[in-house]
Amino acid sequence: LRKEELVAIAIEFGLGSEGLVEDLCKLCAFIQAGNHTPKTWARLAALEAQRPKIMEPPAEGGEPCCG
Repeated sequence: LRKEELVAIAIEFGLGSEGLVEDLCKLCAFIQAGNHTPKTWARLAALEAQRPKIMEPPAEGGEPCCG
């Protein structure tokens, strides 16, 4: 994904609008948290269907993003 796409997703979920590394780390942590409403799960699933790799968790023993 391009930075602009990540920023747009962060804005959609209310996680920052500046495109700072901290905003994108918040997005990553938000996605990984897993305690989402059904509506949020549906939106994340739609995003995953568009770009399967963006929702892929780190490999076993790997570091989470912005770790």
